[in-house]
Amino acid sequence: MADVNVLEESGEAEVCAEEERERSPERQSVLQTAAQMNLPLWMFLKMVARPNSEPLAEDSIHGMDEENNSDTDSGNRDPVCYADIDMFCENEEGKTDQKKQKKKKKKKKKAYTEKFRVPMPSEVADNPVLRKYWAQRYRLFSRFDEGIQLDTESWFSVTPERIAEHIADRCRCDIIVDAFCGAGGNSIQFAFTCERVIAIDIDPEKLRLAKINATIYGVADRIEFVLGDYLKLASHLKADVVFLSPPWGGPDYQHSDIYDLNAMPGFEADQLFALTRKITPHIAYFVPRNANIEQLTALAGEGGRVEIEQNFLNTKLKTITAYYGELVQDGEEC
Repeated sequence: MADVNVLEESGEAEVCAEEERERSPERQSVLQTAAQMNLPLWMFLKMVARPNSEPLAEDSIHGMDEENNSDTDSGNRDPVCYADIDMFCENEEGKTDQKKQKKKKKKKKKAYTEKFRVPMPSEVADNPVLRKYWAQRYRLFSRFDEGIQLDTESWFSVTPERIAEHIADRCRCDIIVDAFCGAGGNSIQFAFTCERVIAIDIDPEKLRLAKINATIYGVADRIEFVLGDYLKLASHLKADVVFLSPPWGGPDYQHSDIYDLNAMPGFEADQLFALTRKITPHIAYFVPRNANIEQLTALAGEGGRVEIEQNFLNTKLKTITAYYGELVQDGEEC
């Protein structure tokens, strides 16, 4: 047992015998593979260390073999020591452990998501149109599974969250009016960029949903919810910016080549703008992607400023936002 040293003082035992090392399955695997390839161990480890490099020519292998093993005839063994094999094995084991941890983490995350995922409501399951929007629910509200509530109309009228975030960033101010707040998609994002939000809707159910959704995002205290008709309330309002997103008449707007902004029942663009300008000239007008651009430009009036912005989501054109007054960015006005 001359090759085995037991360190009794530290309470640890180190086995240094080559017989013990060679019994390791990992080392055996490395040695066997090198032998099968008829390569010196040092060369095999070098090739494994750079797997994407060009294979070595046979002449190069023989040359490298002679250069690195010049003392083979004298009885010396391969210049690669067992420490090299240990390092190789540890690296391979480390890669395997990382893959296992990554797979385990992904599986755990999926299980957590499935556990708390909200099941599809029956009213959505029974409606082929709404099922399409259900698949996009996290684009509408990233925190959907935390209790977001929508009625039938809200599914196809709420602004996708990323677009709402962008508009809110453009409309930073002290007081903003969301004239047709619906289920609160835009009002919630305005609450993150403005000091105060006045959210108006004529439908009490929409306003109830907006309050619930704003509470989930933790901004309900920054929003004043007002039940009423914007067309009748406008003359009593004061604000820095007004955001207009009147009802588009449901998904049917998509079937028109060009959407007439004066075709919105009760919300003709000319009338709406004339009323809103009494509050502020700084207006953001959210319209369908096929809206009449000439009408949007004309709303600026003679000498007025307008910036027409196309809103894309996942490379698809979703909507258009027209900015007026000081919301127009320098160099963007038409």
